[in-house]
Amino acid sequence: MSTSTETKIYEQVVHYFSDANLNWDSFMVGKLEQNDGWIELKVLVTFNKLKEALVAYAAEKGDEGENNESKLISILSEIIEKESALVPEDKMRLEMLKPIEEGSELGIKVKRSTKYVKTDEWFDKTLHLSFTNREAAKAASVNDEIKNTMMEYGKVTLIRPRKYFNKKAKSRSERFVPKGKFLVEFETVSDCEKAVESTSNSGKGIKINGSSVQVEKLCDYLAKKVQQGDFISEDLRKPGEKYKSFKETVDKKRNNRDSNKKQKKDEQKDSSEKSKESENSIDVDESSNNDNKRSLEDDISSFEQHVQGCLLGFKTDKPIEKFATIKKAFNEFERVQFVEINSDNVGGIIRFKEPVAVKVCDSVITANPETKAIDIEGISTQVFELSEEQVKEFSHRYSNDSKKKDRNGNSGNRFNGKSFGNNKRQRKF
Repeated sequence: MSTSTETKIYEQVVHYFSDANLNWDSFMVGKLEQNDGWIELKVLVTFNKLKEALVAYAAEKGDEGENNESKLISILSEIIEKESALVPEDKMRLEMLKPIEEGSELGIKVKRSTKYVKTDEWFDKTLHLSFTNREAAKAASVNDEIKNTMMEYGKVTLIRPRKYFNKKAKSRSERFVPKGKFLVEFETVSDCEKAVESTSNSGKGIKINGSSVQVEKLCDYLAKKVQQGDFISEDLRKPGEKYKSFKETVDKKRNNRDSNKKQKKDEQKDSSEKSKESENSIDVDESSNNDNKRSLEDDISSFEQHVQGCLLGFKTDKPIEKFATIKKAFNEFERVQFVEINSDNVGGIIRFKEPVAVKVCDSVITANPETKAIDIEGISTQVFELSEEQVKEFSHRYSNDSKKKDRNGNSGNRFNGKSFGNNKRQRKF
């Protein structure tokens, strides 16, 4: 047991000096630059994870004063000296420098055997993990669970939880809130690709802490975010590439939204004027009625092509009242445009902004092959692809409703994904 504990302690120190960690640890990099690569052990023993391991190891050996700084440094130096001697010469290992004076443990320093040089290799070796259940991603043991799961495909060198800044935080501990997403870096590109193929393409799926987890290569996830026009945070950015600032991203989305509003307003105005002309017309012949019928059929056909691959059916084992509940859960897979719930509240249709319905359906089914469902706030939710007939019925409803909206001079935003809460849509399909 002692040998295993010593090895774990040594590996933890090696991790602090590893390329994967130094790429993101500005504190350690600063210390390396200040002292020609050397860091005193008295600095390392203040790191929580290492300190806890050393204290537990000292207690296990029955040493008195196990929480004493000098004692912990002495124990750590012995472990580093012993374990580093076992590392092959072609591998990165730790080297120590001890003061000449006896009993000067506080002055012991350590550095890596090879100089750290920052590279961009991490990007192609990194996966993006998205938890369906964010609460499962908040567990204290989640990093260990992720590592144990992903080590099946290769050596994991770094796990970074993704967080967002909470401007309304009342305390420092609440300032950065977990997103339920993680970046997992492997030692090699091939191990990273193997993990994606095994978890996403083979039907095996992945579950961690009871939650379904979507696995993607970081480059693929980033490309999707760029295509959607989203802001790209620092932890996702590919080295050497330029990305829009947060302000530029917000301004562009606002301009697009304003442009769409103006276009809709102009279309409503044109529709209103045509409607008035139609009301003032005395002669409405049969050919005009046939033209309207053909126009409606054209609209249905056009919309049917437009939503091809964007619609996904769902069914729940309990009634579900809120659109936001479904939308939030499936936004974890792809961007949802709107949700339509049946009149019995136990099923409906999800429309995505992109033709990704089959991909989302496969992700859910491969992650849960037995139930073909995901858990949404305690409600089992099955997903399925719509039949051609169901797509046609949906398109017919949409076109008819749009025509009614136009005739009544309404804004026509029934299908823009903004109707939530009590203003709920209920349709059978």
